[in-house]
Amino acid sequence: PEELNVEQNQELDLNFGFFDFDGDTVSLAMVGPSWVSIQNIGEENASLSVARNSSLGEHKVKVFATDPFGKTAESQVKVIVHAIENEKVEQEEMDSNSSRSWIENRIDLENGWSYHLDFGWIYLREDPNGSVWIWKEGWGWLWSESKLWNDKGEGYFYVESNSSWIFWSPQPTQSGYNIYDFSTEDWKQL
Repeated sequence: PEELNVEQNQELDLNFGFFDFDGDTVSLAMVGPSWVSIQNIGEENASLSVARNSSLGEHKVKVFATDPFGKTAESQVKVIVHAIENEKVEQEEMDSNSSRSWIENRIDLENGWSYHLDFGWIYLREDPNGSVWIWKEGWGWLWSESKLWNDKGEGYFYVESNSSWIFWSPQPTQSGYNIYDFSTEDWKQL
């Protein structure tokens, strides 16, 4: 190609083929920035590489193909290095945050256990659709989903052991209770 567009800190390898009409062996050389390199891959294939430490802006790279008799062909490639777009960075941040569950304030371990700052030790089974099963000692298995929670961190859990619901609030009532059990119709403390 006459032009290559890359983003800053992006690596790029462009494989291409070349040949000599007479069938002679051709050697390649390049003139350009130090973060661009060219490497032969076999007799008629090569790779043009752009390293991560590229500089912003427009850069000219000249590639020379020379046969054993000194006959040289030249090709020029313009390498344009763009800054990473803010929108793309923001989207990547949103994507990485969306992979995190709506159940926050926790430290996850690799074995599925988490330490939640309000619930203590819990075992999580999350579903990509936003629902989650949580096991907590003394509570058993609880199910909930993101749409059952508000911005204040209050929400509802379905309690599997007694097929009922509880309401949980991070802010206790005046009497110190933060769980309302719908099966017993009373407030409890975590």
